[in-house]
Amino acid sequence: MLDQKEEQLKGYWMEIKSDIVAVIYNAVANLEKFPTKEIVENCTKHDLIEWDVLDAFEMFKEQSSESYAEQRYVIQLGKAAIDKYLQVFGPKATICTRNIIIHGVPGAGKTYSALLIGLYAMTKGLRVMTTSMMAA
Repeated sequence: MLDQKEEQLKGYWMEIKSDIVAVIYNAVANLEKFPTKEIVENCTKHDLIEWDVLDAFEMFKEQSSESYAEQRYVIQLGKAAIDKYLQVFGPKATICTRNIIIHGVPGAGKTYSALLIGLYAMTKGLRVMTTSMMAA
C-alpha cells in the first residue's frame, strides 16, 4: 500500500513539474541556451543537468541596462542560494524545505527572474512550487 501511495505522489509531482516547465518555456523568448523541456521534465536528483542559467539569460530589446543588471543580479543570487543549499544538504536536499522570496515594483522582472531560478532548481533535481502573495 505504501508503494502505491509513493507512486501516486511521484505522479502528482511529475504533473506539477510538467505544468511549471510548460509555463517557463512559454515565457522564455530565446530557448537556444536552455535545456529542452523533455530533458528538464525527466531530470531527477540522480540525473542532474549541467548548464548555466546566467549564460542563458538575455536582455530584452526594450529593457534598460539597469533593469537587466538588476535582474541578472537576482538570478545570480538565486543560483548561488540553490548551489549552496545543495552543497549543505547533499542527498537530503529534496526533503528539506527552503524558500526564495523576490519582491519589487510592478514591471521589474520578478516573475521572469523567478521562472529562471525555478528552472535552474529543477535542473538540479529539486522540487519547485511557486506562489504569489497579494497585498491586502
